[in-house]
Amino acid sequence: MNFTTKKRAPIQVLIIPFKRSPMKFCVFRRKDDKNWQWVAGGAYEDESPLDAAKREFHEETDIREYRRFLQLESVCSIPAENIVNPGYWKDIFVIKQFFFAVELFDQDEPQIGQEHIEYRWRFYTESLNLLKWDSNRCALTELYRKIEKGII
Repeated sequence: MNFTTKKRAPIQVLIIPFKRSPMKFCVFRRKDDKNWQWVAGGAYEDESPLDAAKREFHEETDIREYRRFLQLESVCSIPAENIVNPGYWKDIFVIKQFFFAVELFDQDEPQIGQEHIEYRWRFYTESLNLLKWDSNRCALTELYRKIEKGII
């Protein structure tokens, strides 16, 4: 299916790749602003947040198979103009960010695509220190605590 002609929906998805043994998280450094964050992207009008997250994850990492893919409770709002040109959506000024986690197999390693210059597998505290955005740190803490407590 060709998504290039589809209109963007007013949501953003972020995906945290992780491995359990030892528990590490894969943080990506963006090419444009050099900030560290999770895999991120937008949804198209006919996509659910989960479908968009799976598509973006595959597009940005070239990983097709994983142990599981799940939506986190973490959600935040950001200015729409941080994502698209002002006026792209006539009356929408704030969009929601939805967070997901993807558990990878031990041998999985992402491929660096056009949006990133590097990635690093890091433990929880190291990941917190790398991440630029509070929302990314909040989602990481949620995921870490749920893994720690055996919920995930």
